[in-house]
Amino acid sequence: MAKALLKQRLKKHWSTLLFLLPAVVLGIVFSYIPMVGILMAFKTELNLFRYDVFDAFFHAEWTFSHFRALFGGKEFLTALGNTLLISVLKIVVLFPLPIIVALCLCEIKNKHVSRLMQSMIFLPHFLSWSVVTGIFTNVFAQNGIVNNVLAIFGLSSDNIVNWYTQPGRFVFLVLFTDGWKGVGWSSIVYIAAINAISTDYYEAARLDGASKWRQIRNITLPLIKGTIVTMLIMRICYIMDAGFDQIYTMHNAATKQTWQIIGTYIYERGLLQGNYTFSTAVGLFNSVIALIMIGLGNFVAKRTTGKGVI
Repeated sequence: MAKALLKQRLKKHWSTLLFLLPAVVLGIVFSYIPMVGILMAFKTELNLFRYDVFDAFFHAEWTFSHFRALFGGKEFLTALGNTLLISVLKIVVLFPLPIIVALCLCEIKNKHVSRLMQSMIFLPHFLSWSVVTGIFTNVFAQNGIVNNVLAIFGLSSDNIVNWYTQPGRFVFLVLFTDGWKGVGWSSIVYIAAINAISTDYYEAARLDGASKWRQIRNITLPLIKGTIVTMLIMRICYIMDAGFDQIYTMHNAATKQTWQIIGTYIYERGLLQGNYTFSTAVGLFNSVIALIMIGLGNFVAKRTTGKGVI
Protein backbone atom coordinates (compact mmCIF):
# COMPACT_ATOMS: atom_id res chain seq x y z
CA MET A 1 0.00 0.00 0.00
CA ALA A 2 2.78 2.41 0.97
CA LYS A 3 4.76 1.62 -2.19
CA ALA A 4 1.70 2.19 -4.35
CA LEU A 5 1.03 5.53 -2.65
CA LEU A 6 4.67 6.56 -3.11
CA LYS A 7 4.58 5.69 -6.81
CA GLN A 8 1.36 7.63 -7.21
CA ARG A 9 2.88 10.72 -5.58
CA LEU A 10 6.08 10.47 -7.62
CA LYS A 11 4.05 10.20 -10.81
CA LYS A 12 1.92 13.18 -9.83
CA HIS A 13 4.74 15.48 -8.68
CA TRP A 14 7.61 14.35 -10.94
CA SER A 15 7.94 17.79 -12.53
CA THR A 16 8.31 19.47 -9.12
CA LEU A 17 10.90 16.89 -8.04
CA LEU A 18 12.80 17.55 -11.25
CA PHE A 19 13.25 21.17 -10.19
CA LEU A 20 14.68 19.98 -6.88
CA LEU A 21 17.24 17.70 -8.53
CA PRO A 22 19.91 20.39 -9.20
CA ALA A 23 19.72 21.57 -5.58
CA VAL A 24 20.05 17.99 -4.31
CA VAL A 25 23.05 17.32 -6.56
CA LEU A 26 24.76 20.57 -5.52
CA GLY A 27 24.08 19.79 -1.87
CA ILE A 28 25.64 16.33 -2.18
CA VAL A 29 28.67 17.54 -4.13
CA PHE A 30 29.48 20.68 -2.14
CA SER A 31 28.08 19.86 1.34
CA TYR A 32 28.13 16.11 1.99
CA ILE A 33 31.08 14.76 -0.01
CA PRO A 34 33.51 17.36 1.47
CA MET A 35 32.53 16.12 4.95
CA VAL A 36 35.00 13.27 4.38
CA GLY A 37 37.64 15.89 5.13
CA ILE A 38 36.54 15.81 8.78
CA LEU A 39 38.81 12.77 9.15
CA MET A 40 41.79 15.12 8.85
CA ALA A 41 41.04 16.24 12.42
CA PHE A 42 42.09 12.75 13.61
CA LYS A 43 45.31 12.61 11.58
CA THR A 44 48.83 13.81 12.26
CA GLU A 45 50.26 16.57 10.10
CA LEU A 46 50.07 15.79 6.37
CA ASN A 47 53.42 15.55 4.62
CA LEU A 48 52.47 17.37 1.41
CA PHE A 49 56.12 17.80 0.44
CA ARG A 50 56.70 14.05 0.09
CA TYR A 51 53.23 12.84 -0.99
CA ASP A 52 50.26 14.21 -2.85
CA VAL A 53 47.08 15.02 -0.89
CA PHE A 54 45.51 11.55 -0.86
CA ASP A 55 48.77 9.67 -0.24
CA ALA A 56 49.68 12.08 2.52
CA PHE A 57 46.34 11.44 4.20
CA PHE A 58 46.76 7.65 4.19
CA HIS A 59 50.39 7.85 5.36
CA ALA A 60 49.47 10.10 8.30
CA GLU A 61 48.81 8.36 11.62
CA TRP A 62 45.56 8.49 13.58
CA THR A 63 45.68 10.74 16.65
CA PHE A 64 43.64 12.75 19.15
CA SER A 65 46.50 15.12 19.88
CA HIS A 66 44.82 18.02 18.09
CA PHE A 67 41.86 17.94 20.45
CA ARG A 68 44.15 17.71 23.49
CA ALA A 69 46.07 20.73 22.21
CA LEU A 70 42.77 22.45 21.46
CA PHE A 71 41.48 22.48 25.01
CA GLY A 72 44.92 22.99 26.53
CA GLY A 73 45.72 26.09 24.49
CA LYS A 74 45.03 29.49 26.01
CA GLU A 75 44.82 31.10 22.59
CA PHE A 76 41.92 28.88 21.50
CA LEU A 77 40.04 29.31 24.77
CA THR A 78 40.35 33.08 24.39
CA ALA A 79 39.02 32.86 20.82
CA LEU A 80 36.15 30.65 22.02
CA GLY A 81 35.22 33.09 24.77
CA ASN A 82 35.34 36.05 22.39
CA THR A 83 33.19 34.22 19.84
CA LEU A 84 30.51 33.36 22.40
CA LEU A 85 30.55 36.86 23.89
CA ILE A 86 30.14 38.63 20.54
CA SER A 87 27.51 36.16 19.29
CA VAL A 88 25.41 36.37 22.47
CA LEU A 89 25.57 40.17 22.46
CA LYS A 90 24.49 40.21 18.81
CA ILE A 91 21.48 38.06 19.68
CA VAL A 92 20.52 40.06 22.78
CA VAL A 93 21.13 43.54 21.35
CA LEU A 94 20.61 43.20 17.59
CA PHE A 95 18.03 40.44 17.14
CA PRO A 96 15.03 42.53 18.35
CA LEU A 97 15.96 45.53 16.17
CA PRO A 98 14.72 44.13 12.80
CA ILE A 99 11.36 43.38 14.43
CA ILE A 100 11.10 46.96 15.69
CA VAL A 101 12.16 48.33 12.29
CA ALA A 102 9.56 46.15 10.52
CA LEU A 103 6.81 47.32 12.88
CA CYS A 104 7.75 50.95 12.25
CA LEU A 105 7.95 50.59 8.47
CA CYS A 106 4.59 48.84 8.28
CA GLU A 107 3.01 51.79 10.07
CA ILE A 108 4.06 54.24 7.34
CA LYS A 109 0.94 54.74 5.24
CA ASN A 110 2.54 56.75 2.43
CA LYS A 111 3.84 54.17 -0.06
CA HIS A 112 6.49 56.47 -1.53
CA VAL A 113 7.91 57.33 1.88
CA SER A 114 7.79 53.67 2.92
CA ARG A 115 9.70 52.55 -0.18
CA LEU A 116 12.27 55.32 0.27
CA MET A 117 12.86 54.35 3.91
CA GLN A 118 13.15 50.67 3.01
CA SER A 119 15.66 51.41 0.24
CA MET A 120 17.76 53.51 2.62
CA ILE A 121 17.98 50.87 5.35
CA PHE A 122 18.40 47.94 2.89
CA LEU A 123 21.30 49.56 1.01
CA PRO A 124 24.08 48.93 3.62
CA HIS A 125 23.52 45.17 3.28
CA PHE A 126 24.95 45.26 -0.24
CA LEU A 127 28.21 46.87 0.88
CA SER A 128 31.10 44.53 1.61
CA TRP A 129 32.62 44.49 5.06
CA SER A 130 35.81 45.98 3.64
CA VAL A 131 33.84 49.03 2.50
CA VAL A 132 31.88 49.28 5.76
CA THR A 133 35.03 49.04 7.86
CA GLY A 134 36.72 51.65 5.67
CA ILE A 135 33.77 54.03 6.16
CA PHE A 136 33.61 53.70 9.93
CA THR A 137 37.39 53.71 10.36
CA ASN A 138 37.24 57.28 9.06
CA VAL A 139 34.10 58.12 11.05
CA PHE A 140 35.67 56.93 14.35
CA ALA A 141 39.21 58.11 13.55
CA GLN A 142 41.07 60.47 15.86
CA ASN A 143 40.05 63.42 13.69
CA GLY A 144 36.80 61.80 12.54
CA ILE A 145 33.20 62.96 12.77
CA VAL A 146 32.45 61.26 16.10
CA ASN A 147 35.37 62.81 17.96
CA ASN A 148 34.66 66.22 16.44
CA VAL A 149 31.03 66.04 17.61
CA LEU A 150 32.11 64.93 21.09
CA ALA A 151 34.61 67.78 21.21
CA ILE A 152 31.76 70.24 20.58
CA PHE A 153 30.14 69.00 23.79
CA GLY A 154 33.31 69.71 25.77
CA LEU A 155 35.13 66.39 25.65
CA SER A 156 38.76 66.81 26.67
CA SER A 157 41.21 66.54 23.80
CA ASP A 158 43.25 64.07 25.89
CA ASN A 159 40.42 61.54 25.55
CA ILE A 160 40.06 61.91 21.78
CA VAL A 161 41.52 58.72 20.29
CA ASN A 162 41.08 56.44 17.31
CA TRP A 163 38.26 54.16 18.43
CA TYR A 164 39.42 51.29 16.24
CA THR A 165 42.70 51.03 18.12
CA GLN A 166 41.00 50.72 21.53
CA PRO A 167 40.38 47.06 22.56
CA GLY A 168 37.84 48.21 25.15
CA ARG A 169 35.63 49.75 22.46
CA PHE A 170 35.96 46.91 19.97
CA VAL A 171 32.73 45.11 20.95
CA PHE A 172 30.74 48.34 20.72
CA LEU A 173 32.07 48.92 17.19
CA VAL A 174 31.26 45.32 16.20
CA LEU A 175 27.65 45.67 17.38
CA PHE A 176 27.22 49.15 15.90
CA THR A 177 28.56 48.31 12.44
CA ASP A 178 26.76 44.96 12.28
CA GLY A 179 23.50 46.64 13.22
CA TRP A 180 24.00 49.42 10.68
CA LYS A 181 24.71 46.93 7.92
CA GLY A 182 22.27 44.12 8.66
CA VAL A 183 19.21 45.29 10.59
CA GLY A 184 17.41 46.69 7.55
CA TRP A 185 17.90 43.58 5.45
CA SER A 186 16.91 41.27 8.31
CA SER A 187 13.64 43.14 8.71
CA ILE A 188 12.42 41.94 5.28
CA VAL A 189 11.22 38.62 6.71
CA TYR A 190 9.21 40.35 9.42
CA ILE A 191 7.78 42.90 7.00
CA ALA A 192 6.51 40.05 4.82
CA ALA A 193 5.03 38.28 7.85
CA ILE A 194 3.27 41.44 9.05
CA ASN A 195 1.87 42.21 5.59
CA ALA A 196 0.44 38.68 5.44
CA ILE A 197 -1.78 39.35 8.47
CA SER A 198 -5.40 39.94 7.53
CA THR A 199 -6.55 43.54 7.99
CA ASP A 200 -9.80 42.24 9.48
CA TYR A 201 -8.05 41.74 12.81
CA TYR A 202 -6.97 45.38 12.97
CA GLU A 203 -10.38 46.70 11.87
CA ALA A 204 -12.07 44.69 14.61
CA ALA A 205 -9.51 45.93 17.15
CA ARG A 206 -10.06 49.56 16.15
CA LEU A 207 -13.82 49.13 16.52
CA ASP A 208 -13.21 47.86 20.06
CA GLY A 209 -11.13 50.97 20.79
CA ALA A 210 -7.72 49.24 20.90
CA SER A 211 -4.74 51.57 20.73
CA LYS A 212 -1.89 51.05 18.27
CA TRP A 213 0.31 49.58 20.99
CA ARG A 214 -2.42 47.08 21.99
CA GLN A 215 -2.87 46.11 18.34
CA ILE A 216 0.85 45.38 18.07
CA ARG A 217 0.96 43.50 21.37
CA ASN A 218 -2.22 41.45 20.92
CA ILE A 219 -2.38 40.96 17.15
CA THR A 220 0.88 41.59 15.30
CA LEU A 221 3.39 40.00 17.66
CA PRO A 222 1.35 36.83 18.40
CA LEU A 223 0.68 36.25 14.69
CA ILE A 224 4.36 36.62 13.70
CA LYS A 225 5.59 34.62 16.70
CA GLY A 226 6.33 31.60 14.50
CA THR A 227 8.55 33.70 12.24
CA ILE A 228 10.35 35.23 15.22
CA VAL A 229 11.01 31.82 16.80
CA THR A 230 12.26 30.36 13.52
CA MET A 231 14.64 33.26 12.94
CA LEU A 232 15.87 33.07 16.53
CA ILE A 233 16.62 29.37 16.25
CA MET A 234 18.46 29.95 12.97
CA ARG A 235 20.50 32.69 14.65
CA ILE A 236 21.34 30.40 17.57
CA CYS A 237 22.54 27.84 15.01
CA TYR A 238 25.28 30.32 14.04
CA ILE A 239 26.24 31.22 17.60
CA MET A 240 29.75 29.89 16.96
CA ASP A 241 30.11 32.23 13.99
CA ALA A 242 30.69 35.73 15.32
CA GLY A 243 31.19 37.07 11.79
CA PHE A 244 34.57 36.24 10.23
CA ASP A 245 34.38 38.85 7.45
CA GLN A 246 33.48 41.62 9.87
CA ILE A 247 36.03 40.80 12.57
CA TYR A 248 38.86 40.10 10.12
CA THR A 249 38.48 43.46 8.37
CA MET A 250 38.19 45.28 11.72
CA HIS A 251 41.30 43.71 13.22
CA ASN A 252 44.42 45.80 13.58
CA ALA A 253 47.67 45.51 15.53
CA ALA A 254 46.04 46.87 18.69
CA THR A 255 42.98 44.57 18.75
CA LYS A 256 44.02 41.44 16.87
CA GLN A 257 45.42 39.49 19.80
CA THR A 258 42.77 40.61 22.30
CA TRP A 259 39.72 39.97 20.11
CA GLN A 260 40.62 36.86 18.14
CA ILE A 261 37.56 34.70 17.33
CA ILE A 262 37.35 31.09 16.18
CA GLY A 263 36.92 32.06 12.53
CA THR A 264 40.06 34.19 12.42
CA TYR A 265 41.90 31.63 14.58
CA ILE A 266 41.15 28.84 12.07
CA TYR A 267 42.19 31.08 9.19
CA GLU A 268 45.56 31.92 10.74
CA ARG A 269 46.39 28.41 11.96
CA GLY A 270 45.11 26.66 8.85
CA LEU A 271 45.78 28.83 5.80
CA LEU A 272 48.52 31.17 6.99
CA GLN A 273 50.51 28.67 9.08
CA GLY A 274 49.62 25.57 7.03
CA ASN A 275 48.39 23.59 10.06
CA TYR A 276 45.44 22.06 8.21
CA THR A 277 44.75 19.10 10.50
CA PHE A 278 44.63 21.23 13.64
CA SER A 279 42.38 23.83 12.00
CA THR A 280 40.10 20.97 10.87
CA ALA A 281 39.85 19.83 14.50
CA VAL A 282 38.89 23.37 15.53
CA GLY A 283 36.29 23.54 12.74
CA LEU A 284 34.84 20.15 13.76
CA PHE A 285 34.51 21.26 17.36
CA ASN A 286 32.85 24.47 16.13
CA SER A 287 30.32 22.53 14.04
CA VAL A 288 29.46 20.08 16.84
CA ILE A 289 28.75 22.92 19.26
CA ALA A 290 26.60 24.68 16.62
CA LEU A 291 24.59 21.47 16.10
CA ILE A 292 24.04 21.10 19.84
CA MET A 293 22.96 24.74 20.13
CA ILE A 294 20.37 24.53 17.35
CA GLY A 295 18.92 21.37 18.91
CA LEU A 296 18.83 23.04 22.33
CA GLY A 297 17.31 26.21 20.91
CA ASN A 298 14.62 24.23 19.08
CA PHE A 299 13.83 22.25 22.26
CA VAL A 300 13.53 25.40 24.42
CA ALA A 301 11.41 27.14 21.76
CA LYS A 302 8.99 24.20 21.60
CA ARG A 303 8.68 24.02 25.37
CA THR A 304 8.11 27.77 25.82
CA THR A 305 6.17 28.79 22.69
CA GLY A 306 5.00 25.48 21.20
CA LYS A 307 6.76 26.28 17.92
CA GLY A 308 10.06 25.13 16.42
CA VAL A 309 11.79 24.36 13.16
CA ILE A 310 11.97 20.60 13.63
